[in-house]
Amino acid sequence: MALYPLAPSYFGVEHVAVLDHVSLGTALSIPGLASEPVLVDVSLIPDPTTRGWRIRSPFGFLGALDGEESAEYPSLARLRSAGLTPSTHATVEIIDGAVDVAVALGLDPWMIPANNQPEGTALVAGGHGALIDVSAGQLTAYQLREMGTQQLIVSLVLLDDTVLATHGDLVLGPCTSLSDAPALAAAFEAAASSDITLAARAYAAAGRLAVDLPLDTSALFSPAIPPLPLSPDRPAIPPVLDLTADWEVTAPADPLASPLPTGSRTFISPNS
Repeated sequence: MALYPLAPSYFGVEHVAVLDHVSLGTALSIPGLASEPVLVDVSLIPDPTTRGWRIRSPFGFLGALDGEESAEYPSLARLRSAGLTPSTHATVEIIDGAVDVAVALGLDPWMIPANNQPEGTALVAGGHGALIDVSAGQLTAYQLREMGTQQLIVSLVLLDDTVLATHGDLVLGPCTSLSDAPALAAAFEAAASSDITLAARAYAAAGRLAVDLPLDTSALFSPAIPPLPLSPDRPAIPPVLDLTADWEVTAPADPLASPLPTGSRTFISPNS
């Protein structure tokens, strides 16, 4: 199955799952582990017996997430259904005589983008977070609110020295300048020679948008993200709310209706 690379961190901060089920034989066979922590590439292989995932490394299986632990990451089931293999990295180290395996899985709401990486783009590496100035973009407050908490892939476009984050024909807003982001400037220079557009992972939460940009020139690009089936009913960015459209509200009648008055009624003259 094709590998599906998960974001190794968000703005340089890792969110890991520490394995309760560790294969000690495999872990202890990793060269150099006795002297320092070791970072290894891993992939997640479905385990049909537990409905969880086995963690495979170049040295063998490091351990597993059982079904209960995997339930904290429901987005992984989407990759399982699509026949894709999640890939990331794990840190293996010996702490107080015990082997610790921490797999960089991230946070479930931000695990899988709500859209696919645009064709013909190169995905930049992350590590440096930059807020998108949505006040200078085309998103409405309603759209930002309805986006909720999610990851999406944005394109990066240059306007003089300013870098704009875009989604299709929609300008989300400026996020940085090349003079303030030398690693991103190097990525633009590398992409220009091949006439390739840059793309980046962006994250939405609480009505804000931030883009994850390269931290240094030693790691400018990330592996491309394979496309996933998308629901047309759940776009990454909701359509603009049409305030001119007809609308109606239906409410139950019982709490609103009151019984008709009964019995005699007394009328008093205004002159009395």
